Amino acid sequence: MTNKGPLARYHALLDSGALREDPEQARVAEALQQLHRAVRNYRPAKTRGFLHRVLNLGPKRTPLRGVYIHGAVGRGK
Repeated sequence: MTNKGPLARYHALLDSGALREDPEQARVAEALQQLHRAVRNYRPAKTRGFLHRVLNLGPKRTPLRGVYIHGAVGRGK
């Protein structure tokens, strides 16, 4: 199986019967898929020179944001 990300894996587990459909788990799988895409497409910003940093010149990349997963015991985190 090619690695298409967490959402494809979640659907494969549903199809195999290893998991039962759960709206909350589906929501988390989608959030993880978005993070997966962001990480795959991420390119670190080039180091900016001293004046660029001091004078805040040019575009600044926003760092990637992770996903915080929480929930009750037995929810499949």
